[in-house]
Amino acid sequence: MTKHQGHFEGVHGDSLKDVRGYQEKTARYLAPLAVGRVLDVGASEGYLGKCLPFAKSYEAIDINPRDPCVRKGTICAAEGAAYDLIVYCHVLEHVLDPIGELTKARKLLDKNGFVFVAVPLAPSFWSYAYEGHLWMFNEETLPRVASHAGLTVKDTMKVNFRRDCDELWVLMSH
Repeated sequence: MTKHQGHFEGVHGDSLKDVRGYQEKTARYLAPLAVGRVLDVGASEGYLGKCLPFAKSYEAIDINPRDPCVRKGTICAAEGAAYDLIVYCHVLEHVLDPIGELTKARKLLDKNGFVFVAVPLAPSFWSYAYEGHLWMFNEETLPRVASHAGLTVKDTMKVNFRRDCDELWVLMSH
């Protein structure tokens, strides 16, 4: 993997070490589910894949990839595949149509597959502070979006990775 020195410096005040620590924590939660085909949407540098050693395959896509192992594109580029796990870490709050995005993900899921979404939890500081956030989600709105996309929420968890950023983690399936 290519090193991007200082790439994450200044983005939400994160250092590359902080971002990788976050992805490692996320991978520990996802490990029992990440044994088949995994699609990481908005993968940036694709580091999450390094933390999921039991996945049969790991595909990473991003509209602005930060590493050659990450394919340029959106979830539409993955049409026709059946994934066991589709991951959206801090992506859904940036897309124009979250219901449409999750509907596309549902159509790409294996019949026993899961979609994992992590978003800043409104009204935490970072849900408002970053100008690229088009949507703010909470414990009621994200499950509602999932339902409109034809997904069923299996698990929700409030996570505090940093003192100023509460997150909502939601696991959903068909």
